[in-house]
Order: sequence, then structure tokens, then C-alpha cells
Amino acid sequence: MIALAEAVKELTGSGSQLVHEPLPEDDPRQRQPDIALARERLGWTPTVTLREGLAPTIAYFDPCLASGRPLHSFSRLASQV
Repeated sequence: MIALAEAVKELTGSGSQLVHEPLPEDDPRQRQPDIALARERLGWTPTVTLREGLAPTIAYFDPCLASGRPLHSFSRLASQV
């Protein structure tokens, strides 16, 4: 998550500071995402890097945030990826 937050900060030019809060007691200490099931059942594998995927996401949200529009409509973003 830190790497993701740092990539978003860099790509957006944000001066925000990362704040580290204590985890809730029931929060897993280490996550180990595994896309093997998606690969096996759907034949899916990622085709873009994190940074490549963040670019259209940031491009979508920038005008939304600037205009004050609700952020719940992702259909335009999904059609661009």
C-alpha cells in the first residue's frame, strides 16, 4: 500500500504526506494477493503495469475532483481501460 500511495503522489504531483495509523486489531498483518484463480478459471493475466493503469485512473478523477462531481460513476473509466 505504501508503494501504491507513493506512486499516486508522484504521478499526481501531490505534496500530501503519508500518515501511518495503527492497524485495527482484526486487520491481517500481511496480505498476499494471488491471481492464480483468475489465471486458471478466466485465463486472465495483467497486461499493464501499476503505473500504466494509474495514468487513466488519475486522468479520470482529476476533472471529477475539480468539478465537484460525484465519484461513484466508473463506467467511463472502465470503458477506457
